Amino acid sequence: MFLNYLKDFFIKKTLKNNLLNVKNEFFTSNIQTIGLLIDESDFRHSKELIKELVSNGIASEKIKIVVYRNKFKDKKEYLFQTFGKKHVDWNGGVKNAFFD
Repeated sequence: MFLNYLKDFFIKKTLKNNLLNVKNEFFTSNIQTIGLLIDESDFRHSKELIKELVSNGIASEKIKIVVYRNKFKDKKEYLFQTFGKKHVDWNGGVKNAFFD
């Protein structure tokens, strides 16, 4: 329990530091691919979001989705690539192969 609290603390600290170092960049070309990181612990409208993006002219094969879930079951089949808290290390890095 205490170690989980410490892990959460270090992950939040790392994310805060990384968000402070974000650079503003402007692109002159069209968007090629959209990547979505969705927290399905609170947000359950992933399919509707994809439909909205497709209706705005983005091809569905150009949308890449990764889902975070609080309660993650290894043997369950999920619609999108899914990871949980146990896949995040103490520095905020993710241990799943599909992130590489």
